[in-house]
Amino acid sequence: MPLIDYGKQHGVGGRSSNNLRNVLDDDDFDAQMQDGGDGLIVVDFSTTWCAPCRSMEGHIQNMAEKFPKVLFLKVTQNQNRI
Repeated sequence: MPLIDYGKQHGVGGRSSNNLRNVLDDDDFDAQMQDGGDGLIVVDFSTTWCAPCRSMEGHIQNMAEKFPKVLFLKVTQNQNRI
């Protein structure tokens, strides 16, 4: 299942120095999970066509700012609509 770049639309860059990161592909996901080490990691799975997913974007951003020691990963998957 391919992962789709989310950062271009929402200003979230993969491999950034902050704690809110875009996942670019499967290998990047694995690498970022390893980078998180033993710390807490929150993964937000969404699609661009999902209105409830889009409504969560601000909440995820706020949580990332409120909890700087937590790694937040954003995974956008548009290939498999269910």
